[in-house]
Amino acid sequence: MQIFYQLDEIRDAGIASPAVTVGSFDGVHAGHRAILRALGEAARASGGQSVVVTFDPHPRRVLYPDDTGLKLLNSTEEKIVLLGQAGVDNLLVLPFTLAFSRIAPADFARQYLLEGIGAKQIVMGYNHHFGQGRAGDRDYLESLKGAYDFEVVPVSRLEVSDKKVSSTVLRALIGAGALRQAREILTEPYFLIAETAANGALTYTEPAKLLPPAGEYAVTVDNFNQLLDSRLLITAEGDLRLLPPLPATVRAGERVIVRFADSDPVVQG
Repeated sequence: MQIFYQLDEIRDAGIASPAVTVGSFDGVHAGHRAILRALGEAARASGGQSVVVTFDPHPRRVLYPDDTGLKLLNSTEEKIVLLGQAGVDNLLVLPFTLAFSRIAPADFARQYLLEGIGAKQIVMGYNHHFGQGRAGDRDYLESLKGAYDFEVVPVSRLEVSDKKVSSTVLRALIGAGALRQAREILTEPYFLIAETAANGALTYTEPAKLLPPAGEYAVTVDNFNQLLDSRLLITAEGDLRLLPPLPATVRAGERVIVRFADSDPVVQG
């Protein structure tokens, strides 16, 4: 997966027949994956490549800076891992600022999607909006088809086990420790990327990262070399530590992926 951080970079790459989708993709859950499958199918049908446009930081962190209750399922680093695993060809991570949030829907559609990336197909989830005040929608994009050569590909709402699939639903499940139910919507274990210390302590870069409730959890540690079983302690203060015996091949200063098992805490609280 090619990763771009500025519009000019992806414009200069000259991607052929791009199929594009836009979103925060927090969690890259089953609903997001339905959009990504439709994106890949659209790209392959036209002999082009898929492009995901996302934002860093998460828009809500910029628009509501005083919202101390905001919790996110993924850091940008974690999101990049998930989107790459999902088979996305190209990822554009745009810096989200207050000035960016004030871009009108018309300007965003034209300058970024249609002229900047050169989208030939735009894949949209059932409730997706864009531009200042979330005023842009599918109907607005359809109105531009006379001026630009592209198609809009809608994706319907998805439900899993009679539950609406959304990042909001997932946050509630993970916050309650319902990791088995959360995996049904995520389609894979909940995880975090962190750096290890010699005593097993873990530090992570996303301050708003959502953690399950305090307790001891069975986890799998992936140091990008091998998978190792371990236990993770989450304290009431939100500190993280791998419990002894520590996996022998995990060294201090390493970046690791810690995946939660689909089970209740080994010890609660």
